[in-house]
Amino acid sequence: MRRAVFSLLFGSLVPLITKAQFRENYDRYASAWVRSEKSDKQLPANLKSTGTQLQLVIPENDRFFEMPNGNRFLRAYLINNTSGKTIIYRADATVSSITTEILVDGEWKILQTHMASECGNSYWKKTLAPKRFLELDIDFMIDGLVEVQYRICYNTPGYKVTSNPVALKIKEELVRSADTIPTYAESGF
Repeated sequence: MRRAVFSLLFGSLVPLITKAQFRENYDRYASAWVRSEKSDKQLPANLKSTGTQLQLVIPENDRFFEMPNGNRFLRAYLINNTSGKTIIYRADATVSSITTEILVDGEWKILQTHMASECGNSYWKKTLAPKRFLELDIDFMIDGLVEVQYRICYNTPGYKVTSNPVALKIKEELVRSADTIPTYAESGF
């Protein structure tokens, strides 16, 4: 009897269930990997830290790089221009609460959001001292043919930091899905 039940479960039902599982479009998620933390004196020559707040910058030149395995990344910098320490919300090796936005019909709409973690131990807070920055690598596997204005946002309980907009080409289906929230989105603040 046990053998018959086992055979029924794993021979018939499991294949049906796995075929019916939802297949998520991972192009809708942004991961901002922290490459390094450095002094603002080490910012690339073409970047300037400005203002007195947290600043998020996408460089105008040399913004993309590709790993040997073909993964492509967009470089960005999260700079602490404040006079005090700033809390940066992290999820494992990434900065959490990152979203990307594109300009559609004159309005900024969410393109990607940070994927939620299933492990509470993944979330932690990093203190970023004044005059220091995080060098970020944003997953960018969304190359396409449609040119859009694109920006990165870092959302915290107290404020939203928005990068400079840059012109990029992305997939047409992503433009159509802008401003919808993907299934496994981080709940945010």
